[in-house]
Amino acid sequence: MLIGGGHAHALLLKYALDGREANNRDIKNAFDNNSVSMISPNEYAYYSGMLPSVIAGNLSAEEAKIPIKHLCKALGVGFIAANARAFDSEKNQIQLDNNSVDSADYYFWNTGLAVNPSYFANANCGSVRPVENLLNWWSACRQSLQQSFSELKTTSQDKSDSTYKKITVVGGGVASVELCLAIYSALQDKGLSDYVQLTLLSSSANILNDLPKRAQQQILEKFYSCGITILSNFRVVKVEKNQVVGSADETLSHDFCLWAAQKQAPELFKTSGIQLDKQGCIAVDSDLRSLSHANVFAAGDIATLLEEPHEKNGVYAVRHAEVLYHNFMQTLGRFTWRAKRLARLKPFEPQRHYLALIDLSDGSAIAVKGTWSYKGRSMLWLKKWIDNRFVRQFYIALNKRS
Repeated sequence: MLIGGGHAHALLLKYALDGREANNRDIKNAFDNNSVSMISPNEYAYYSGMLPSVIAGNLSAEEAKIPIKHLCKALGVGFIAANARAFDSEKNQIQLDNNSVDSADYYFWNTGLAVNPSYFANANCGSVRPVENLLNWWSACRQSLQQSFSELKTTSQDKSDSTYKKITVVGGGVASVELCLAIYSALQDKGLSDYVQLTLLSSSANILNDLPKRAQQQILEKFYSCGITILSNFRVVKVEKNQVVGSADETLSHDFCLWAAQKQAPELFKTSGIQLDKQGCIAVDSDLRSLSHANVFAAGDIATLLEEPHEKNGVYAVRHAEVLYHNFMQTLGRFTWRAKRLARLKPFEPQRHYLALIDLSDGSAIAVKGTWSYKGRSMLWLKKWIDNRFVRQFYIALNKRS
């Protein structure tokens, strides 16, 4: 049972499809002799690296889609359109939000993290997870702003404080920074940036502390040139209809709010009986296998390697995929006649440094690796090439099948 259509599972399906098309007998036997199902609420997943470009209007949402259901169909994997609601590791059962109960011999989790809705349960606030919420929030926000200022733009009315609309983004990470700049770029293209005050709230003293000082400074300069306000040491405790409230009882008014902070593991794991880390994620060994249950594997943000913890982001989720695929095939292979020829499970070895590309939504990007950084248009070209290649590989695999 594959639960979640994250990047690691998408690549697992793609690798299996490539192998089957190459007439790999191990892969054919594994899928023919076992029942494999995928549980995911949506037929498509979105590639997270492309979302800032989608918000900025440089890409359509369609261009960022990964065809999860189609990959399943091509492999003969059953697709169940649902969310996991509860998991009982002792009874070996999973309950879905359609009230059905299912079971499997092995479970592979790649659901990603979620935002905590308790912070904005009674507010008109968007969230970055799931991605559909982000896209719907931005569509409604953009339409409302265009409607509000359509008359203002065609008259000679001067700007005043009362004409400004306020957008607040909660979160001080790289994703929050990219989304802020993408929102500004989209507003600028529509001639609305002069009428909107954009604010980023961060609970830490400085945003992007993990980046090299040069990259931090370049991002701060970009925010300053765009007129985007950064409020540091602002720990949000709740979002109300027209304001956010901080831990020191400070408030900040807004017209639109986007929650991009404090992601958490799904609540269902708390009662699952699986060993978790302090944040509620599945504790795994280097094989990406649960430390407490040998029939449970996990990858992406939902997994924590206790022996060698690393950041939770799309880069590592993608790098989990090769190891997860190998161990998935080893697991299925144990039920085939070729079992004796199978090797042990493959361990994941996280790299200390990796290349990160931060889209500034102005035709340039900042490349970061360790203490090195470089800003330029060539870095945005590189980012687009990597992103397009990542998404395109799934459609190439499907086209070969057809």
